[in-house]
Amino acid sequence: MNNTTKTDIKGSTPTSNDYKTNTAKFMAAKMLDWLWIFRIFILVGITIFTIGQIAGTPDGEYAAYIWFTIGLMATWIVSLRIAATSDNEKNTTGDQKESFISRVVRGAVIMLPNIGTLVPLVLMVFISGKIRSVLETDYANLPSKYFWFNKFVFFLIVLQLFILDKFYDTENRSAVLEGTASNSRSIYLACLILFSVLSSAAAVELYVITTSFITDG
Repeated sequence: MNNTTKTDIKGSTPTSNDYKTNTAKFMAAKMLDWLWIFRIFILVGITIFTIGQIAGTPDGEYAAYIWFTIGLMATWIVSLRIAATSDNEKNTTGDQKESFISRVVRGAVIMLPNIGTLVPLVLMVFISGKIRSVLETDYANLPSKYFWFNKFVFFLIVLQLFILDKFYDTENRSAVLEGTASNSRSIYLACLILFSVLSSAAAVELYVITTSFITDG
């Protein structure tokens, strides 16, 4: 009788795998909650840029890119923090340590999308700050090509931010519902890399257009 009781009690105890799975789902759910704040960052940045365009002031563009960068960096820090907490929880369960390759792959999934989105943002913050004095004095006299590329770069960066949001959303919902990586991970990563290259190239072209205007007078 006592043996049966001990077996039942032992059988009802959650295993380390169950604990690890529940922890991963909890961390994914926390990331999903944070994504709502990230979307607010995106919408506020769009609003700042739009107001700047309507008012005809370049400061709105500069502020919008800084705001986007702050939101992206905050999301990056949160995702790294959640991943680190998840690692600590795994270590407390006494499970076998994760292989080096698995750590590299998981780290790349967190790092690459953010880096790919951060590169054009940093470029635009640098460019906007570099040519700010010119924009304040000769904004109305800039060539039409500048305004076209300016809006094009902004469109690409905003689109990239929404793809990044969707990437995180899909990954974490897959972790919560299925406990596995999303099947569309490679598609989102490819899109983020593509838009990162396009937006960075367009940002460089925007800088060339502005410097040519300064040189030519």
